[in-house]
Amino acid sequence: YAYPPKQNNQEWTMELVNVHTDEHKVLGEGENPVPSPDSQWIAFTQGKKQEKQLWLMDREGTNKKQLSHIKEGLGEYYQGSFDFAWSPDSSKIALSHQFNVPYWEKKPQLKSTIDIIELKTGGTKSITSFDAAIRNLSWFPNGEELLFMKERIGFLYNEEENCEWIQALRIKD
Repeated sequence: YAYPPKQNNQEWTMELVNVHTDEHKVLGEGENPVPSPDSQWIAFTQGKKQEKQLWLMDREGTNKKQLSHIKEGLGEYYQGSFDFAWSPDSSKIALSHQFNVPYWEKKPQLKSTIDIIELKTGGTKSITSFDAAIRNLSWFPNGEELLFMKERIGFLYNEEENCEWIQALRIKD
C-alpha cells in the first residue's frame, strides 16, 4: 500500500506488510502499487504532475525500472486520467492514459490511449484510442481481451449529459 507524505515536499511512500507476521517493509517513494499475479513484481506510479510515470520493481523493492514515457506524464487527478492492469500471466501491463484539456480553453479533449507494455522487452505498443476517459481497466482471464469503462463527462465534451459504457477489446499480437 502507499501512504501520503508527512511533510509537504515529500512523495507518497510505499510499504509492504506481511499479514501473517505484521512485519512492515518500506519499499520507497511511489503511489498506486499493484502486485503482479505471480507476486514477483510491483507496478506503481512515481513522480509529480507531468513527470508522473509508470514504474516497475521486484517484490523486494529493488531493480526499479521506468515503464512508461508519456510526454504529458500521467499527471494528477485534475490533469487527466490513467489506469493500469497486469495481464494474467504477469508478462504485460495494459496502461490507459488521457491528458485533460482545461474546459475554459474551449478546445477539444485529447483522446484516451491504451498501451500494452511487454515486460520482457520493455516495448510499448499503442493498441487503441477513444474520445472518452478509460476507467476500471482489467484483463479477461484468458489474457486476450481487456474490459473497461468509457466515460464522457458532459461539459468536457460540450455535451449536456454524462455518458458511461462498458466495452471489451480483443488484443491482437
